[in-house]
Amino acid sequence: MDLIMILQTVLLLVLESRMSQSQEPVVVPPLDLKVSNDSFQEYLFLEWNVSDWAYESELKMLFQIQVSQTEKRNIIWMGNYSRMLSKSDKGLRWNWHSHLPLQCTSHSVRIRSAVDDPRFPTNEVWSDWTSWKTLLGLDSLDSEEPFIFPKDKIVKAGSNVTFCCIAGKSQSVLSVEYKGSPYPVSYISSRSVKITVSDVSLSRASGTNVVCGLSGRKHRGTVLFVSQPPEKPTNVSCETQDLKNLICSWFPGETSNLSGIRSTNYSLYEWFSQQRMACSRNMCSWPIDKNRQIYNFTLTAWNALGERNATIVLDVTHRVCPRTPTDLLANHLSATNVILYWTLRSDYSVLRLCCQTEVIKVKNGNVTLHNISVKGLLSMSHYNTIINQLQPYTIYSLRVRCSASDHFWKWSNWSEKLSIRTREVAPTLGLDIWREVRQNAENRTVIIYWKPLSENETKGEVLSYHITWGKLDDSNMYQHLAVSVSMNNTEISIDGQPYIIRVTARNMVGTSPPSEIRIAKLQENDIEDINEERVNGTGDGIHISWKPEMGEVSDYIVQWCNFPKSENCDFQWKKYHNNTFSDVIKSAAFQPGVRYNFQVYASKADGAHLLEKKTGYMKELAPAIKPAMKVVRIKPNSLVLTWNNYPTDDSQPGFISAYYIYVKVLQDACSLKGAETLELSDGSVVCRFTIGNPEVKSYAVDQLKPNTKYAFSVVALTTGGESAIDFSTKADTSYDWQAVILAIVTPVIICLLLLLILFLACYWKRMWLKDTCFPEIPDPNKSNILTLNELKINSEQTILNIGNCITSTVEVVNISKENKLQLCKQGMPAFGREGNGHAIYNLEDQKFGNQPTWINFFENEKGMVSPNPNPFTTFENLTYCSQLESGSSSLLGLGIIKTNQQNQSKPQYQQYPYLDLLNKDSSTTLPNEGTSSAYRSQMAVPNASKLNDVPISACTVECLGYKAQTNFSLGLLSRVISEDNTSTEEVNISVSPRSTNSTTFLLPD
Repeated sequence: MDLIMILQTVLLLVLESRMSQSQEPVVVPPLDLKVSNDSFQEYLFLEWNVSDWAYESELKMLFQIQVSQTEKRNIIWMGNYSRMLSKSDKGLRWNWHSHLPLQCTSHSVRIRSAVDDPRFPTNEVWSDWTSWKTLLGLDSLDSEEPFIFPKDKIVKAGSNVTFCCIAGKSQSVLSVEYKGSPYPVSYISSRSVKITVSDVSLSRASGTNVVCGLSGRKHRGTVLFVSQPPEKPTNVSCETQDLKNLICSWFPGETSNLSGIRSTNYSLYEWFSQQRMACSRNMCSWPIDKNRQIYNFTLTAWNALGERNATIVLDVTHRVCPRTPTDLLANHLSATNVILYWTLRSDYSVLRLCCQTEVIKVKNGNVTLHNISVKGLLSMSHYNTIINQLQPYTIYSLRVRCSASDHFWKWSNWSEKLSIRTREVAPTLGLDIWREVRQNAENRTVIIYWKPLSENETKGEVLSYHITWGKLDDSNMYQHLAVSVSMNNTEISIDGQPYIIRVTARNMVGTSPPSEIRIAKLQENDIEDINEERVNGTGDGIHISWKPEMGEVSDYIVQWCNFPKSENCDFQWKKYHNNTFSDVIKSAAFQPGVRYNFQVYASKADGAHLLEKKTGYMKELAPAIKPAMKVVRIKPNSLVLTWNNYPTDDSQPGFISAYYIYVKVLQDACSLKGAETLELSDGSVVCRFTIGNPEVKSYAVDQLKPNTKYAFSVVALTTGGESAIDFSTKADTSYDWQAVILAIVTPVIICLLLLLILFLACYWKRMWLKDTCFPEIPDPNKSNILTLNELKINSEQTILNIGNCITSTVEVVNISKENKLQLCKQGMPAFGREGNGHAIYNLEDQKFGNQPTWINFFENEKGMVSPNPNPFTTFENLTYCSQLESGSSSLLGLGIIKTNQQNQSKPQYQQYPYLDLLNKDSSTTLPNEGTSSAYRSQMAVPNASKLNDVPISACTVECLGYKAQTNFSLGLLSRVISEDNTSTEEVNISVSPRSTNSTTFLLPD
């Protein structure tokens, strides 16, 4: 054999040497190709071989593989496979996974090879293809039976799955449905079709149906199961309770959506023993070998889509969790100590245990833990521990658990609870007692109260209470009284002497220390009139404070009733140290809106004395009862509101601190002086008055309007709010007749007073009024106007002799332009007619200056009117001074004609009109003369000394008209034209009121 091997080696070396020298390509074709399949997994498996020389030469080869479908051999895949051959190889293998089920159609495979070895760099020549190796599909069978694939396949969620349906001979595929919905099909061959479902979702445990519809009303179906690969188990833990079996547990993750053989399976493999054990979903039990303590486990979770593993290595003695203790029993050693027994139903003799006892005080739930370390015992042996420091006559609940002491792993489960009551002892604490003294004419009744002791204080079951009392100075005359345990008070009668009272509680073992209270000889201040003070609530209680009492005080006591309005008021009290002077009294019985009364006592050597009285609310509420109001004494401007019967005592849910008076004017807004104006929720505006004294229960509303409708509401106020506003009380103010009468009488009286004052003033000024309103008109016959010194007038001649008056007044109505020019020439006659007349002269001559010039017209011998050439004197008619002031430019004058010597003996008084031709306003008044429009006598000529002061007007008058001889200013506007005819102005011409001549009109030609 060695020789043969040597010869083969030499031969190969020679062959390689020749091939390398010849540089010819080396071809190693594949041999003996075989093809098989796994239809369930949808894999094609290829096996082939090469020459022995290739294995011996350990060539690196490259194989190219082609896969085709159907009889037509449509190539659907081509790929390369590289492999380094070795001498130990017995053949070559390769597999290919198909997305299409292999049964759906025929699959063919062929292969070729090439040497890809660096020792043969020029060898890049492929060998010839092998012949096709074909695996026939079911579509090539001569069968009438249809098929659908894959069958009951399990795939991962999110995968793409291809289904095919193969029709039987002489059949055709009509449709393929997935989840009841048809999918578009594509033909693989003449009898086979396929569909592809993308991104499949988790299916139900029973899977998802795929149905193929065929001609002839035939159907074929399959089920697709979609799931997830198993999750990796977490929190893997193993422990033992009895040192015989290891219990391993883990968290498996989410439950698989599949069931049965398709769900996730678990197995436990131990590496040292090379054993495997099937497990449940989250637990597995492994028997412990007494000769081994260390174990190495691998936990595997697997299903059709994959598997996940978790490992754990442990020492059994470090993973001991004892069994639950059982059979608990307690024996009483004393009123405060008990011994507790229990058993463990496993053998822990190889271990040392730590056991923990839980002691629960049932009444308040207080928990106490006691730990002990004990030697492990055989199964069903009794363990015990002593529990001390318990309270007498108290109910406790006991339970136990244990663990390994040396290598703590975890506690066992708690045992069941054992309830016990410790033994009784005599009460060690005295009762809290107080009293209530009621005095009458001969003796006093004392009601003694006590608070029952708690179970912790009684140390046993109280059977009765015992009361002992006697006079303070006579200890031999004590009286005794036993009271049932259901009672918390009793009454005794005593006289006026000081007494001492003791109360004790008795149980089966003994009595409590006596509680003592003393009743003073005199209780004057119990009946004294002590003022009651108000206290404030805090929301959850009532704050009480008091002043320190002078003298030696042992303690202070505050008493009250929890239900002051009930017959059984639930009398309460609270004691304080002598250096405490305030507290917040709290009680579960306190209710908002209820008034509570408190009395503060100071306890001294001779007894308790009342110090102060308090009253208050935990929380004040708004008054629930609204005041019943009446309206009285209604007047036009006021009325009175009363609510006398409204209570302010403890029937109210708060202290009445004030009242609000709301006044509402119906159909109008209220605005009373001194009231606060408010707008209510309904939008009405009302007035509000405030009464700060709750004892005042009437109010007078003033400043009301007469004959007006009002609505009123009285609201009581506390710190908790105010009662409801109700405008049900209405009143109408009466009609104010006094105001009406006063409104009428007052103006009448004022008018009468004014008239009286006016009358008195007129009477006082009667002469002035007479001269002003009714001047004395002189008798012309008695006038002495012509008795001036300069003038000598014939007294026998009549003053107003018409025959001697030759003046006349002419009113020029219309004058032609030519006539106007003639009239304006000096010295020319105005009209050729008998009688006196007016003429117009241009007097703008420089010789006149600015002094007034009076122009008089007289009839000459030829019957022509011309200016009087003789000197004369004119007097102003003072009667019409006011008219002159109002704008009249004409002045009336009296002309005193001086004739020649032949006629000087007969001077003649004659009236002449005169014109003020210079003054623009034509208003001239003599000095010391008034401007009244009253009558002035024409005889009242100016004094001779003032004649030279008479104003003279010199103006050029264009034309002049006639004016009626009446006592009012009615002038004619005439145009005054200067010589150059460039400027004009209007003047008023006024005529004498005493002329008796008739009016004559000169009409134009």
